[in-house]
Amino acid sequence: MRIVRPRQVSGARRRASVARSGDASCTCVDSSYNQSHMTRIRVDKVVANANESRYGAVIMAAKRARQLNNYHHQLGEGTFDESPPPLVETRSKNYLTIALEEIASGKIKLADD
Repeated sequence: MRIVRPRQVSGARRRASVARSGDASCTCVDSSYNQSHMTRIRVDKVVANANESRYGAVIMAAKRARQLNNYHHQLGEGTFDESPPPLVETRSKNYLTIALEEIASGKIKLADD
């Protein structure tokens, strides 16, 4: 049995093949595109606002993410029932990330039952 290694493609050849295929997302010239836009949420802040409970933080984030999902679906339908809008300014479109940012900033607290 013979093992075949994949052919190595140099950077110039790779860029040329991407340009020929028409995939503009990979050939972006803007220097700001290469900067990291990852959201950094500190876990210790999230847990501190969830009464020092990781389980509470997970439950809070999941419930709030569902509320945000319902809110955005209600925007499309034109009905506004009980789901509040996002409480923080963010670039993220991921509902769970938005929920974690809200918890970390202290906008949402765990209600004592």
